[in-house]
Amino acid sequence: MKVLPLMAFLGCIAACERPASVWRPQDTREERGPFPVGFVGSFGGQDATASQRALEVLQRELDGATLRGRTVELHVLDDAGSEAACAAAIQRFAREYQAPLVILASTASYPEPVVEPALIAIRPAEDVSAAVQRIKTALETAKHLTPKDVRAALVGSAP
Repeated sequence: MKVLPLMAFLGCIAACERPASVWRPQDTREERGPFPVGFVGSFGGQDATASQRALEVLQRELDGATLRGRTVELHVLDDAGSEAACAAAIQRFAREYQAPLVILASTASYPEPVVEPALIAIRPAEDVSAAVQRIKTALETAKHLTPKDVRAALVGSAP
């Protein structure tokens, strides 16, 4: 008599599909949904102007752009020139936003090596538009939109 309920239970399990809300690591960085990109800047003090200028160019040229059929979402954090806050921001982008790329326009130094996400630093004297073009090229040419592949594409597109 116990066989019948067990068989009904197994039949129900077999008929059920995987719920859409189940999180799978490979789903977050591949070809679905918005593409998160982090930006860490120092928005206080004398270096605020460089970070603000870089952010304005990124918002104009990258935020909302469509790359590989995905909309880029730029997420911004202020590190206030602190190395600890910069490191925390990078980790927050990796964990909370699962951003495979973080752009740094910070006056703080950051810990090396950072395994995830891929990092690109925009220095105050650098042409931000050229850096954005390099970022777009790397995102378009990366094999997958993962930190490892984005990092490799950034290295391959270095001037």
